[in-house]
Amino acid sequence: MVVKQKDVHKLFKQAIISRRFVSEDLAAVLWKKCEDACISLNADIEAQFSREEIGTYINEINDTITPLSIEFKSRIDEVSGKRVWALVNTVDGEIAQLATEYTATEITYFKQLIDLIILAPADAFSVSSLAAIREVTNMKANMTKAQADAALQNFVANGWLYKSERGRYALSTRSLIELELYLRRTFEADVPECTHCTELCTLGYACNNDEIDVLADEDEDSGACKIYIHRHCYISLRRAATAANPLKCPACGSDWTTAPEEQGRANAKGKNKEKTGVKEIGEWSVPEGWV
Repeated sequence: MVVKQKDVHKLFKQAIISRRFVSEDLAAVLWKKCEDACISLNADIEAQFSREEIGTYINEINDTITPLSIEFKSRIDEVSGKRVWALVNTVDGEIAQLATEYTATEITYFKQLIDLIILAPADAFSVSSLAAIREVTNMKANMTKAQADAALQNFVANGWLYKSERGRYALSTRSLIELELYLRRTFEADVPECTHCTELCTLGYACNNDEIDVLADEDEDSGACKIYIHRHCYISLRRAATAANPLKCPACGSDWTTAPEEQGRANAKGKNKEKTGVKEIGEWSVPEGWV
């Protein structure tokens, strides 16, 4: 059988499918290796590899697989700030996708962890190790704390959960990509979008204006501006801002020029006691020792 150009696509798809979730750097390496392997068998195959064109290349493959209700999706990892790719089912974005990896009891536990994470108070979007283990007492299915601990380790190892250095669990980028439909359908406004890229935002900043809720329904009385933004999106927008056109909240117009960590340094030096225009969300917003 003669190896053809389309076989590079086939090999690449198989390589991603076997991993399900890869960084953009690894995706580029896989593309190059697949192309080199095919060229070694047929020198007439055109070399198309370009590190800078990995996104374009994957989108070309998407054109051939979207009729199958699958596609490669990407987003910037909220922790590392690097782009990652995942092969997802565009029709069934439900938790059922985990059925091939976990038992029914483990899936039930994972769903309850998602509830804890998304509905965590103060926009923490994370849960402590203690609270995660303790959640098994609220399950109808029989699961010991030792089994819960083993499941947590497995969720992290397989990329479904992210565990921070402080021992807090949050939804990983893989979960945010592959389970996006489930998260949007189940939690709706409880899982916010980034005002810049419109992707789900569980780590980053929120507008710190607590005097007006420009997006709230008339019957709500929260009194806070509900605008969220990823840290990497915030950094990108601030770099583009100028003195004549400073960075502001797109909804309420609050000054967004100073990040919380910079405010902290200024406060430490006694230079500025006012709160910043944005506040941290996700694990960064959780005080030390908070359970």
